[in-house]
Amino acid sequence: MPSSPQPGAVRPAPVRPLTPPRWRSVFPGQEAELRQVRYWLGELLPDCPARGDVVTVTIELAANAVRHSASGLGGFFAVELSWLAHPATVRV
Repeated sequence: MPSSPQPGAVRPAPVRPLTPPRWRSVFPGQEAELRQVRYWLGELLPDCPARGDVVTVTIELAANAVRHSASGLGGFFAVELSWLAHPATVRV
């Protein structure tokens, strides 16, 4: 039969899930800024087999924002990057 906690006993705090590391940067809505996005990602992403794919997809999304939205009409766009180590997951 489980015993009830003693008065004044310390109970462990509930475990909260950790928030993954996250970075965000805002760029002017100009095609010339795509190079800056590439450089920014290169500084953040670890060297791994998927790095090139993540950069390529991100640049494509940023280019679409500049070409096909108000971002390219004097606006801006933001890129946010987060990842989890286990399982290895990157979110752009």
